[in-house]
Amino acid sequence: MPVAASLTAKEQAWWLVFIALHAPLGLWMRSQSTVVFIQGAGAILLGFWWALNASRPERVAYVVAYMVGSEVLWRMVTDALPWESAKYGLVLVFSVAMINRFGLKSLLAPALCFGLLLPSVALTVNENPAGLRGILSFNLSGPLALAVSAAFFSRLELTPAMVLRVFLLLVAPVVAIGTIVVFNIATAEHLKFTFESNFATSGGFGPNQVSLALGLGALASFWCLLERDVRWPARVVLFPVMLWLGAQCALTFSRGGMLGASVSATVALTFLLMDSQARKKVILVVPLLVSVGLFVIWPALVNFTGGNLAVRYSERGLTHRDTLGWEDYDLWMKHPVLGVGPGLSPVHHLNGVAAHTEFTRLLAEHGFFGAVAIGLLIVVGVLNIFRSRSMQGKALVASALAWSLLFMVNSAMRTVAPSFMYGLCCCAFAYQASRPTRRAEQTDAAPVGRQLAGRGRLSTA
Repeated sequence: MPVAASLTAKEQAWWLVFIALHAPLGLWMRSQSTVVFIQGAGAILLGFWWALNASRPERVAYVVAYMVGSEVLWRMVTDALPWESAKYGLVLVFSVAMINRFGLKSLLAPALCFGLLLPSVALTVNENPAGLRGILSFNLSGPLALAVSAAFFSRLELTPAMVLRVFLLLVAPVVAIGTIVVFNIATAEHLKFTFESNFATSGGFGPNQVSLALGLGALASFWCLLERDVRWPARVVLFPVMLWLGAQCALTFSRGGMLGASVSATVALTFLLMDSQARKKVILVVPLLVSVGLFVIWPALVNFTGGNLAVRYSERGLTHRDTLGWEDYDLWMKHPVLGVGPGLSPVHHLNGVAAHTEFTRLLAEHGFFGAVAIGLLIVVGVLNIFRSRSMQGKALVASALAWSLLFMVNSAMRTVAPSFMYGLCCCAFAYQASRPTRRAEQTDAAPVGRQLAGRGRLSTA
């Protein structure tokens, strides 16, 4: 597949239909656990099947993107699927794809990185052997998924058309989440707004996770709008979808989703403004987005909530995350080598709740080895920004990295999304630079599979 290949207008139209169908699908899944099971199990099995086909590894990324967008949907509507299905699904599918293409040696790097967190497991085994499986699954499935995701994407290069498909597949199930949230608001007998996260405007599920999922959907829609080859009919649809998901994100009264999406979009724009071709699109999209958001949608939301939304977003408090962070830091100072063991920091917290910040949790529960893991996480992410060959690639890598890190600051690794997004920032993107050299032009014109053959990457030809 040539790098310059893009989605045709007809294919983009079919993708919009696919996204639209998730609105009624969400309402159907709300009352039918069987549908949830079929969708979830079907996605994982399809990913496994495609993982066995080494010739089209980008399809594996597609199906996992769909799983990432679906995870909160699965959790909020039923318990038909295990809680950590998306995380283990990602690990299974990506691992099979790498083993099938490169053999078991391809899992060595993620195994070594994840292995940093294993020495402290002995402390948990000694302290709470009865609940060991649940504790380790809750606290270590996220880091495991991140290590495997980074390893998979570091061997993959995506063309602009492939990147667009990843975003569209991520947006589709988030539309189902947004539909459920709207239905819940419309059918609620009494809506009461306070200055705290609101379950009624979050589809009856945890506002924090719903907010982050809706924010990621809005961000993915934003990325779609900035893709060069997206046709105007698709832009006309995706722009209001982005605004709608952003509005629903704000109405959860959980600020993490809006903060993550806004900061990540700003990071992307910072790089895109340095690209002569992308700058024109940014100048058209951003003023329109800001104008509609600030002068139309925001006043309407503030009025709908009786002014409470404005008060909520004017607060500067961190909802006790700073307190938990300092408690984790104190634990690290007392147990600097191994920490207290995965899942055991809540026992030492004054209020007994689990940490919401992954970085302080790593220090408190894994000690020195957790600090090394944090260092690797940040260094690898930053290096990937510099390694990108174009401003569009840098924008996407930096934006994905920012979203992943902000998620981990706000909600640890409650869902698989930060693992997937961090993996995405390790991917190579086949965007052409604005002013490529003669040699670069020849390289970009070559089929992607030929480019990857000499670099040990997964072929997408």
